[in-house]
Amino acid sequence: MSSFVPTHIDYRDKTIMVVMPHPWKGGFFRVAAAICNALDEIEVDGSRFRVILGVPAEYECTEAYLLNRGVTVEQIGYEAVDLYDTRYVDPNKVERLSGLPLVTPAKTLPYGDTGTIGEVDAYVLLSALYFEGVFVSRKPYSVYIADLIQRYVPEIYSDAGANYQAPPWKMDRHQRAAIKEAACVFSTTEQTLKDTLHYAGADPDKTMLFPMFAMDIADRQDTERGPGKPARQSYELMDLISNKTFKVERRGYFLWVTNASAHKNHVAAFRALRHYYESLGGQLKCLICGPVTDMLIPGQLESPYHAKVYKELRQWTSYNDNVKVLGYLSDHTYLSLLKDAQFLWHNVIYDNGTFSIIEASSVGTPVLSSSYPQIEFIDQQFKVGSTFFDARDPIEAATKIRAMELKSKRLPARKVGGVNTVLFRASLKELVERMFEGNAASRKPSPRKKAGRSAVIG
Repeated sequence: MSSFVPTHIDYRDKTIMVVMPHPWKGGFFRVAAAICNALDEIEVDGSRFRVILGVPAEYECTEAYLLNRGVTVEQIGYEAVDLYDTRYVDPNKVERLSGLPLVTPAKTLPYGDTGTIGEVDAYVLLSALYFEGVFVSRKPYSVYIADLIQRYVPEIYSDAGANYQAPPWKMDRHQRAAIKEAACVFSTTEQTLKDTLHYAGADPDKTMLFPMFAMDIADRQDTERGPGKPARQSYELMDLISNKTFKVERRGYFLWVTNASAHKNHVAAFRALRHYYESLGGQLKCLICGPVTDMLIPGQLESPYHAKVYKELRQWTSYNDNVKVLGYLSDHTYLSLLKDAQFLWHNVIYDNGTFSIIEASSVGTPVLSSSYPQIEFIDQQFKVGSTFFDARDPIEAATKIRAMELKSKRLPARKVGGVNTVLFRASLKELVERMFEGNAASRKPSPRKKAGRSAVIG
């Protein structure tokens, strides 16, 4: 009879679904992948976890290579729930949820059966927006809040400001209700954590501040160039403005990673670019990439905000000579262009930071960024060494772009994925414990809440 006693048993006897309610790509998917992979690898009280990434219907998971093999991806459908349906709504929460539409995960797609949803023991929501109601479940859930930008830039939700009759503001109200009922809410910066308390109404004893974390995404895919391979000298790319291909030389451009949202500061950015080309003699092409950046092409959107952007571009008749819109790029193309850019340009009014400056640093590309608290903190944590400018001053921005063209130097490529890994996993373990214990309010505040560290970036 064998005397062997296993020292570890891989139970996987609890299932956690990480829910991404919107078809995000890029930085936000990096967050999803980082959390899923860490949950797949950690052990809490002797148990390990089956991890499912729940995505919207018809979502094409083009970045699945970032996920561990043990993480599965499921398309999730939601159904409306009656306030008094005790299968999904805790009777103690009825009064607080009264008058709000409620939704719960109900089916896996495309077949429409319950599937793995019935096996889920806890949910981690990557925001509580886009559910078309307040997320409810008798299973414990936590909410990751990347930012609450609408508190500072209400124009991202409504051109009339904080118009609470507009659908986006209703969605905002749904998220704040879900935050109040969550077992735990975790945020990425101290400022966002304060916003969850003072704007969203989170219970202070149910909040956590995670340490900053990043992924070495190039390590998880086949790269075009490795050690000993010749550097690429030029690219032939498709410009979505003209619908024509163009050629750009290595180091003959800078990369502006953005999207079409109002906090991305497009009017001031295009004024800066015009000054850079027309007054300062700038020679570098500006390549714009990122999710829905095709919406920056005049005529694509009808909102008052984008009308201002299009007016700026129509007054600058030659802008397409130097400014090219590439749209959303695969990670393979993005990383290759990032590596060969003269520098990365990040220009926003206010945000939660961006993975792109960390990714630029990892491939040795200098960074020029607008200055705001979260990005300065990220810069310090990852030792990026960014050059900063005032987002509201196009002349200063243009001058800094010209200086980066003439003087910026390549930096050594380096690994960034190991920064704060131990703290990130420890925080995730605590998050899981809080969800399953169900008594987060009675716990003493975590020391990490006081530590002044920041978290996953989105």
